Amino acid sequence: MGIRQRHVFMLVFLLPIVGIALSGCVGVQATSGRTYLERYPDVETFRPNSRIDAEVRAAAAIEPLLKLPSRIGIARIDQGRISPIPEIELNAWLKLSERRGALGEFVPINPFLAEIGRQTDSMSSASNKVGTPQYVTRVVDNVRLAAARQHVDVVLMYEVFGKSKAEKNILSVADITVIGAFLLPGRTIDAVGHASALLVDVRNGYPYLTTSATVDQKGLVRAVAGSEGKKAYRERAKSSAAVELVDRVDSMVDDLIVAFAEPSG
Repeated sequence: MGIRQRHVFMLVFLLPIVGIALSGCVGVQATSGRTYLERYPDVETFRPNSRIDAEVRAAAAIEPLLKLPSRIGIARIDQGRISPIPEIELNAWLKLSERRGALGEFVPINPFLAEIGRQTDSMSSASNKVGTPQYVTRVVDNVRLAAARQHVDVVLMYEVFGKSKAEKNILSVADITVIGAFLLPGRTIDAVGHASALLVDVRNGYPYLTTSATVDQKGLVRAVAGSEGKKAYRERAKSSAAVELVDRVDSMVDDLIVAFAEPSG
């Protein structure tokens, strides 16, 4: 633990109250693109000169390639960028891998590999603006490229988001004193962490699994903690949501195994 981290730890009055809210957008997909398209004759469904119809058909045509056990990459996205996985989150994923040996090997995706070999024309101002379709596409493409370099079959991309606010409480009277500001928790912190996961095939982008989790954390900090106290709770909320996300994925593993496990013997 570095000096700055110790400073934050000492200032934050650690009384977190954690609540977990259930989220939607959950599911495992194992359907065939070929079968899907065969149900709709071209003449009745797809207009020959329509660009969007052609794109829809191409998107629907991909086939699931997953065979379990497999090499599964884990990529964390924070603030629109691939980021190192904090120890608490990585340990949760590794424990899932140990519990669910039928899934195969979990491989953390190296963030630096995601930037190797990108074409300069993909680094336009539009593709660098977080939240734009171009930026989202670039991040997903970078994850798949990095995963391909590490020879993983599928990659579980999970994105974390957190926000926090601080409000004065009854103990904020200590703000007008010198020592009281260090001793009494005069700020109530309310932090929210959210995490969403998408399991995709590295080779063709087939989406196998989606799920999400949201966590609320409340606690008290001393007045002198200031923005560091809010940041500490925000980061903790993000990691708490990510750990809860692991449990959500765990609850869906049986469906993945039924759909994609190689027959034994």
